[in-house]
Amino acid sequence: MRLIDFILIFSLLTSIECQREDKLKSIIKIAVPKNLNYALLWIAKEKEFIKKSEIDVVFFSDEEPATLYQNRKVDLICSNLTEPILLHSEGIHTEIIYRFTYTSGNDVLIAKPNIKSLNELRNKTISFTGVNSSSHIFIEEILNKNGIKEGEYKTKNLKPEDVLSGLQKETIQAGLTQMRFLKNIPTDKYRILARSSELPDLITDVMSGRTVFLQSHRIEIKKLIAALFKAREFYESNPIESKEILSKVFGESKDAIASEIDSLRFLSREENIQSLGTSKNESIDPFAMKENRFGMGQEKRGALFHASETIIQFLSTRGQLYKNPDLNRLIVNDYLME
Repeated sequence: MRLIDFILIFSLLTSIECQREDKLKSIIKIAVPKNLNYALLWIAKEKEFIKKSEIDVVFFSDEEPATLYQNRKVDLICSNLTEPILLHSEGIHTEIIYRFTYTSGNDVLIAKPNIKSLNELRNKTISFTGVNSSSHIFIEEILNKNGIKEGEYKTKNLKPEDVLSGLQKETIQAGLTQMRFLKNIPTDKYRILARSSELPDLITDVMSGRTVFLQSHRIEIKKLIAALFKAREFYESNPIESKEILSKVFGESKDAIASEIDSLRFLSREENIQSLGTSKNESIDPFAMKENRFGMGQEKRGALFHASETIIQFLSTRGQLYKNPDLNRLIVNDYLME
């Protein structure tokens, strides 16, 4: 083989390998549970809004999202608000870049019919899902608002789908569940004492990523977020087809999908920008606790800041944070801008 031919072949192979490596580097790996709060991602995938944006995205939905993220097997994580706060505190420089939903009451605290108000839960056993989770924090906040302090009630860790069974077996007297698990259950079997809409920014789901990855993939991340807003437009215009898509993805009936997703509202670009708006240019203490911090409308500036303050205070008092995260670095709305 002539030297020139060898050089040409070597150059071609090197070019192909470089292109392959560049392609691998451009793939965005997302940990996304099969949860309707993240419905827009699944719609964006099935309707090919992501593919048409000319970005490669791989979903990981069968493993624990936080574990995948901590082990660097994924680049982005879809989770409740508490997760990125914990990750950031552990030294994994993470930024919240997108908020999925605003709940109108999908998560509900239920009790047996004989318990008529939250005030009656003193000295009772109440369930939530996950210690130090948003679910746990919601229970404490909602009870605290009604004069019941921590220590004046017992707790139990239960999945939402097991709450009704727990009430029937009397292992709990109240528990946090979701509306889809109450479908077809006679309303005289339980009483709703509180809804997540009473603290609408606390139980919320967000998309986060490592700061270094986000900065080096700014264009791709913006395209991904644009695809999510296209999915939102599609959902708003085609709710029936959207529910059919989700029914196939989740393996649930259309009625079951509708009963849950109808209690969610997906945020627009403008609402996302407001919700993730920072306070770094405002002359206020970002860690100062505020009265009525959840009384704001869903589009108010800095809504996630106020919810994060509550979560940080809760986790700090339990020694769960190595250090308080800088919210101006944790919550950013730069990637939402067109």
